[in-house]
Amino acid sequence: MVVMSLTTLKPKIATIDTRRGAPVAVERIRGYELTKIRERIGLRDEYTCADCGRVTVDGEVDHEMPLHLGGQESDANRKWRCKECHTKKSEREEKERL
Repeated sequence: MVVMSLTTLKPKIATIDTRRGAPVAVERIRGYELTKIRERIGLRDEYTCADCGRVTVDGEVDHEMPLHLGGQESDANRKWRCKECHTKKSEREEKERL
């Protein structure tokens, strides 16, 4: 009798956004990779907020088209925003999701 181990097979589990019932687009980027993205987008956008035009090195990288609506995880979909504008945009998007 041959015994095979199935420990190498991982089940495919979809993460579900319970508010919309849609699969989450991608995992969040963290750490060193996120730092490099922030540097790249900040330099490209000259640290200027896409909404209010304020120049700040303390800004945030934001997806223009949210990932849960089909936005791509690419630099073409990323914008530099000051923290205040990013918070406002995120709150507006959250209200639209409900």
